[in-house]
Amino acid sequence: EGVVRRWLAFVESLYVETPYHSAARAADALQAVHFLLRRGGAARLLCTTRLLALLLAAVLHDAGHDGRNNAFHQAAMTDRAIAFNDQSIQVSHSLSLSL
Repeated sequence: EGVVRRWLAFVESLYVETPYHSAARAADALQAVHFLLRRGGAARLLCTTRLLALLLAAVLHDAGHDGRNNAFHQAAMTDRAIAFNDQSIQVSHSLSLSL
């Protein structure tokens, strides 16, 4: 339990407080996915590995999001766009922070 709490605190620290892409939104996404898995019955359709991947994606998908979209990063040729070769810039950035 302590490991999970520390990891979740780490994930929360990755979020930049923007009006929309925030840690609160990540918690909301995680709760929505959990609801669909449990109450909607989707959990029975997935193996354990895919369930974990889905839950991790829900909580991490906007980590480090700066409030701008991929098109902005591409047009401005930001360091972030260059680092991820203009491919799924924001999601790639989020994933890189969590590894």
